[in-house]
Amino acid sequence: MALPQLGVQVMWIVLGSNAAPYLKHLGAPDFLATLNNIAGPVTGFFMGPLVGSWSDRSTNRYGRRRPIIIGGLMSTIIAGVLYAGSEKALPEGSAIWLAAPMYWVLDVTINIFQTPFRALVSDKASTDQQVPMQAVFVIIISAGNYIAYSLTMIYDDPTSHMLMLMIIVFAINVVCVGIMMISARETPFVRPEDAPREHEAYAQGVKAFGTG
Repeated sequence: MALPQLGVQVMWIVLGSNAAPYLKHLGAPDFLATLNNIAGPVTGFFMGPLVGSWSDRSTNRYGRRRPIIIGGLMSTIIAGVLYAGSEKALPEGSAIWLAAPMYWVLDVTINIFQTPFRALVSDKASTDQQVPMQAVFVIIISAGNYIAYSLTMIYDDPTSHMLMLMIIVFAINVVCVGIMMISARETPFVRPEDAPREHEAYAQGVKAFGTG
């Protein structure tokens, strides 16, 4: 169940270590290539809580986590191909105008993709398994770091082969998510009848905040 974290970690490392060099390769000035790296922290700050809350309340018949993981993976692949393939899709000198904004879109989709992972493990693991599973995540993240840096060593200049690198990364993610889908089954969430509606819960929260 924790395997998708391996693929996501590989993706973050490949992207993070090559983002600025790739944008400079496409013609971006140094300051813009470096400034664009704030995309991950900024999008993660907002998307993590939003997607987590959405996932917790989902009553989808296929489960609370799995549909979001699949949707996040598909949107990540689309955004990643546009980002990494911008040089092939647009004329010389124009690729930066596609790659730079798609880097932000990619960071959004990755955050959507990865947010339900730990929640799914927490849902399925017993009380005694919660802490050991967090240790498993740490081990998987370390393995992802090693795989990612090994991938970047395939080419002397990774920025000239970004599309091929991303295709390899996406293949790893598809395999990891496929294994998770086979091994982790979800029961659809049924909202309790006495649970407050979303607008009621929001009003109660605002009221509590105002009187706190």
